Amino acid sequence: MKTVMQRVRDSRGSALVTVLIVLTTVSAYLGIVVASSSQRAFSATKLADRVRAQLVAEAGVTKAYSILVTNWSARTGDEAFPQLSYAGGTFDCTIVPNETLNMAKISCVGTYGDDQVTVIMDVKNFGSPTAGTGGSLSTSTNAAYGYALLVGGDMEFNGGSGFNLSAGTAHANGAFLKGGNGDLTAGTVTFRASSTYNGVPNLNATLKCDADITTKGGGDVTGNVECDNLSLGPVSLVNGNVTSLTLNRPANVSGTKTVGASTVASVTIPTIDLTPYYAIALANGQVYSSDVHLSGSAGATPAGGVMWVNGTLRISSSGNFTGCFIATVDVDISGSGNFTAVNDYPLLVARDGLIDISGSGRYTGLIYARVGGFEKTGDGDVTGTIICGGDFLAGGNWDVMNYASVPPPLDPAAATGGTPGSSSDVIGVSAWQR
Repeated sequence: MKTVMQRVRDSRGSALVTVLIVLTTVSAYLGIVVASSSQRAFSATKLADRVRAQLVAEAGVTKAYSILVTNWSARTGDEAFPQLSYAGGTFDCTIVPNETLNMAKISCVGTYGDDQVTVIMDVKNFGSPTAGTGGSLSTSTNAAYGYALLVGGDMEFNGGSGFNLSAGTAHANGAFLKGGNGDLTAGTVTFRASSTYNGVPNLNATLKCDADITTKGGGDVTGNVECDNLSLGPVSLVNGNVTSLTLNRPANVSGTKTVGASTVASVTIPTIDLTPYYAIALANGQVYSSDVHLSGSAGATPAGGVMWVNGTLRISSSGNFTGCFIATVDVDISGSGNFTAVNDYPLLVARDGLIDISGSGRYTGLIYARVGGFEKTGDGDVTGTIICGGDFLAGGNWDVMNYASVPPPLDPAAATGGTPGSSSDVIGVSAWQR
C-alpha cells in the first residue's frame, strides 16, 4: 500500500515539474516577443527620424542652391544662410567657396528629433564673368576728367593752413567757399552760385562765377575775376582783370575793368559704368555681400586689382592699399596707410554714398562719388582727380593736391572701340553626396 502511494506522490511531483517547465518556457517566449516588439517599434521610430532628417537636409541644400543661383556672390558670407526650422526639424547650411575653380560646396546638416543627416552639394559657376576691354575715351568724357576737382554741389576749403591745387582747375555746380586764414592757390576756379568770402585768405587763382562774388575780409585775388556783380571789401584787391556788370571799388582793381556778365556752364558728373569692375572682382573672389571693415596693420592688394563691397567699406588700417576699391554705399577711411591705383582703374568709388577721409595717408588715382559728397580732413596729399556729385569739403591739415588726368579705361559708355565685361552667371550642380 505504501509502495502504491509513493508512486502516486512521485507521479504528481513529476507533473508539477513539467507544468512549471512549460510555464517558464511560455513566459520566456512571451518576454522575447514583447522585447522584440519594443525594439522593432524603437527601430522604426529611429528610422523614421533619420528619413525625416535627410529630407530636411535636402530641403536646406535646395534652398541654399536657389540663393546661389540668383546671387552667386552670397557664397562668400554667412548672412544669407541662417539656421532655419523646416517640417518639424531644422537645417543649417555652410558654404565653402573655391575661388580657383569658381565653385562652392554646400554642406547642410538636417536635424529631426535626436537624429542628424548631412547632405553635400557641389555647385559650379559655368558662366565665369570676363573683364571688358578699354577703348578710346571720347572728347566729352575727357573734358569731365580734365578737372582736378569736379563737384556737383558746393566746394569748400576750410583748412587753417591753406590749400595748394597748383595749376589745377576746379569746378563746382554750386558755390565756391573759402574759410580759415590760409591761402588758396589754383589755376582756375569756376562755380555757378553766389559766394561770399568773410576771412582774410588770398585767392591765387582766376575766378569765374555765373552769379555774384562778395568779399568782406582783407584777402586779395591774384588773378582775373569774371562774375555778374563784384563787391569788394574796403581792403580787398584784385591783382588782375575784372569783367562784371557792376564793380563797387574800381580803384581796388589793378588790371582792366570790363562791363559784362559771366557765363559758367554746368558740368555733368560723369557716370562710370562699373559693370566691368564688378566682373573683375567677381571672377577673382573679391565681391563682398555686406559691409567690410579693414583694421589692424595689414593693407590689401585684391586679386585682379578690384575689391567690390555691397555696402559700406571702412578702413582704419595703417597698412598700404593697392588697387581699385568700390563700395555701393559709403567709403570711410580713418587709417594712416597709403592708397595707390592700378591699371589706371579708379582708386576709390562710392557708387551711391559718400567718401569721408580722416586718415593721414597719401592717395594716388581717381576718387569718385557718383551722387554723394567728398570730405577730407586728414593729412596726406592727393595726386589725381576727385569727382563727387554732392558737396566737397577740404579741412583739417590737408593742404596739397596734384592734378593728374586719370580717366577710367573700362568705361564702355565713354569709350569707342571697347567692349564691356560680362557678369552673367550660369550656376549648376556638379556633384551631390548624401
